[in-house]
Amino acid sequence: SFDLTAPGQSVQAGAYDITLIEGAHCPPDRFPGVITEPVTPPARASAYRCGEAWSTLVHHRPTDRRLLVVGSAGFVPGALDSTQADVV
Repeated sequence: SFDLTAPGQSVQAGAYDITLIEGAHCPPDRFPGVITEPVTPPARASAYRCGEAWSTLVHHRPTDRRLLVVGSAGFVPGALDSTQADVV
């Protein structure tokens, strides 16, 4: 199980540290907002709101290797400045 965490704080999962870093959707965000109820297909594309965007840093402690997954082409200026990864 995972504990909820604040952006930038790591959560341990076995041999891994997982850190969520706030991001942003690249403009134009055609369907801003969050999904508040389940979307049942068939549904219009606009039903799938964009919500939040995150980058995920996965650190494998035994090998000290890091993988960064960037979830959107948009970004928050400076949010990744101190982030180091072996693979992006």
